[in-house]
Amino acid sequence: VLFRSPSKQAAAVLFSTEDDVPLIIQKIFVIIKQIETGLPVLVKKFTNDYMTDYVMEKLQARGWKVFIHRVIGSRFTFHKYIATLEDYKARGFELALVICDYLHMFSKEGCRRDSTGDDVQDLFRRIREYTAPNRILHCTAHQLSTAVKDLKRENPNNYIKDLPGKGYYESCKRLDTEVDFEAYRIGRAHV
Repeated sequence: VLFRSPSKQAAAVLFSTEDDVPLIIQKIFVIIKQIETGLPVLVKKFTNDYMTDYVMEKLQARGWKVFIHRVIGSRFTFHKYIATLEDYKARGFELALVICDYLHMFSKEGCRRDSTGDDVQDLFRRIREYTAPNRILHCTAHQLSTAVKDLKRENPNNYIKDLPGKGYYESCKRLDTEVDFEAYRIGRAHV
């Protein structure tokens, strides 16, 4: 990633509407340790302080500053989200990566609500209109609609190939007009 201002420190920010920060740290710790050792990790052997120090050291080893937030989605609007990012910029950080788990859980207050799904589409659009011109890579997860279960029943081994670009998003079939890139994962991560 090329930064516009060499005088600013690169930063990555993670927002979660589901997990508290210690759990996020624990999940990242397990991933890093398993990659390093190739062995299962028993988190009971480690203190929260140790895992936090370890994760932050690894994530910030190349000079990036990393921030992790737990937000209450129903009370966190796109206005608050953008204000938080603007605060980081005002503090001298060059925001390069923002990850949100997950944006759809944010309050839709202030978003257009003409028909079903407009609020979700408008929320994604407003975040994209902020992050794209600011050269911030914004990643968020999104749930798939129940229609995907039908696809999975019809084609259990290859249904994932039928998803890209077809708008199988929960509560907003038109959301794919706001999404630049789609990635799908089969199965669940085990921590």
